[in-house]
Amino acid sequence: SGTVRGALGTAGAGATVRLEGTTQTTVADGNGEFAFNAAPVGRYTLSVATGAGLGAATVVIVEEGGVTFIPPLPLDLGGQIVGLITSFDSNGNTAPVAGARVTARPQPMLWDYPNQVEPGVLEGVEAAGGAAGRQAGDAPLPVRVAITDSEGSFRFSAVAPGPYSIEVSAAGCEAGETGTWVEPGRTGTADLALERIDPDNATVSGLVASTSGEPLPWARVMLWPAGLDQPVYAMQEGAPVDPLYLPPFRMGKEIYTDEQGRYSLRNIAPGQYTLSFWVYGYDAVERQVTLAARETRTENATLSSNLTTVSGTVYRRDGGALVPVAGAFVSAFTPWIPMAVAGADGNLGCIPPYIDQVTDAQGRFSREVIRGTVELYAWEASYGSAWQQVEVGAGGLTGVELVLEPDPLPRPEPGPEPGGANGGRAR
Repeated sequence: SGTVRGALGTAGAGATVRLEGTTQTTVADGNGEFAFNAAPVGRYTLSVATGAGLGAATVVIVEEGGVTFIPPLPLDLGGQIVGLITSFDSNGNTAPVAGARVTARPQPMLWDYPNQVEPGVLEGVEAAGGAAGRQAGDAPLPVRVAITDSEGSFRFSAVAPGPYSIEVSAAGCEAGETGTWVEPGRTGTADLALERIDPDNATVSGLVASTSGEPLPWARVMLWPAGLDQPVYAMQEGAPVDPLYLPPFRMGKEIYTDEQGRYSLRNIAPGQYTLSFWVYGYDAVERQVTLAARETRTENATLSSNLTTVSGTVYRRDGGALVPVAGAFVSAFTPWIPMAVAGADGNLGCIPPYIDQVTDAQGRFSREVIRGTVELYAWEASYGSAWQQVEVGAGGLTGVELVLEPDPLPRPEPGPEPGGANGGRAR
């Protein structure tokens, strides 16, 4: 064990101080000073909450035999996150989950992704011993952690404003995730129902690769009961059960392949299912599978590339003539794929990054796209915009002409999501 000491100043007098993820809690004295004299070795989030709703949090590392000093923490008005964690089985029986580990992970806004910093890890890690007088590192929005009580409830106090991903794990249950938003002085809710693990259920795993044998990371693998148009997630995020989908449940599951292109879906009730594989730039593969009790099935998938190119020129009108426009922005997307910005960590590899290309000195552009229907959008501040829908075959398409008009045209809304091999299902 080690020691953690800090001084919050008079504003922190009487504040509750926690080493989150442990049972250690203390109260700051009248001067705002506090100490944990037998803190477990590891990396933790230390949180401070006053009765007036002020608080702060920072990451601390406790080293064997060492003393970690906490510098003065500014106490700001935060909100709170509360929730109830329950579990359910295939017959619809529910019960609160005590002792579940709940992690509140700050999520950057979309425009913050390029500068995203990996948040601290809460799980205890081996630390070098013998250090004394170590200064705690500063983390503006550290990960928070709580353990549910006997009734399955949890609470995070004095939480910094912003969006959070709520991740829950518990013995005997599938892990779950939901999200919430925190505002100063307000409460964000995050109830979640976890699926209990049934030893009689089946497991499906495998490898997703290209026709050349290259593993495909972040491919989307979906499994749902045969006969349904799309997956149904019974009781997901605490929602009421669909009356058309009653016990015993055979729930849809979804996962993304890891960096080696591998996936594993477990705790699947016996029955008939549709299994699909898809990643941007490749044709989807869909098949029917029948799973028996306690079966462990290997289902590999080989996906064929469907990328090609579309090229052309952006023009403006000059009387009756068309003049090439250099420096125009050109975007291209497939209607059934939602536009998105891929995260800096690459975890959205199933979705094409939404990137504008700039035309060259002759107004020319060339974009890599999925063959089929492609929507092109061009824009230049001085001359307006243009939009055109084209059909691109396996050999690509050349000679597209985009003529800018003075009145800006709105970008079309993205359409349905992909599904089966024939190109899609309704969102």
